[in-house]
Amino acid sequence: ANTVKGKGSAVMENKAAWHHHVPSQEEYEQIMKDFEERKRKERVTKLKNDCFSNKAMWSWNFDNDDGRNPKMEIAQKYVLKWETMMEQNYGLMFIGDVGSGKSYMAACIANSLTNQGYTVKMTNFIKIRNDIFSAADKNAYVEKLCDYDLLILDDIGTERNTDYSLENVYWVIDERTAAEKPIIITTNLNLDKCNFDENITYKRIYDRLRKVCIPIGMENRNLRQEDSIEHNSKGITELLVI
Repeated sequence: ANTVKGKGSAVMENKAAWHHHVPSQEEYEQIMKDFEERKRKERVTKLKNDCFSNKAMWSWNFDNDDGRNPKMEIAQKYVLKWETMMEQNYGLMFIGDVGSGKSYMAACIANSLTNQGYTVKMTNFIKIRNDIFSAADKNAYVEKLCDYDLLILDDIGTERNTDYSLENVYWVIDERTAAEKPIIITTNLNLDKCNFDENITYKRIYDRLRKVCIPIGMENRNLRQEDSIEHNSKGITELLVI
């Protein structure tokens, strides 16, 4: 058979001598550690595949943070105190302009928790709306969103303001809060300045979120634009070098 002998163990992998070798106690313990680590990595990979729709977001983590976002410390502390946050149903609401680092911070939390084996889903309401529309069992789909240890809803407020979309938004948030499972929200809407008089569903949505999510205001700084300027400057320099 076309297999890798001893795959998953640094002690055994691709070493033909292990066909007729009895491991010592020390070797056996190392082999079992190797296999457990392999199983852990496979589970983390599965969790990340389920969490993110874009594999590029796997690299959005605390280790790769460039230190420009002073609010990143809050995200780190949220992870450090995750057991309490989860038990007490404390969520976060990152509020800031486009490019301020909201989604990156949320993804850092998601990556850190999936590395620890927790189930996390990072999505947005455009995708949820489309999934609910096409789902054969809409209740089962929403129930699955409530099963995750943490649900991250990215870019709230960018969805089309149709009654159908808003009712789906409210449905998911209402079910999630009833299950007492934490939610993290990213939005560019200043909730204190929004006028919800014209749409009662919006008011219901943000009333729910205020009760379970701690608001975190981002600095008024477009990090994405700064990255683009730096990237393009380097490109121009490379282009002009003879």
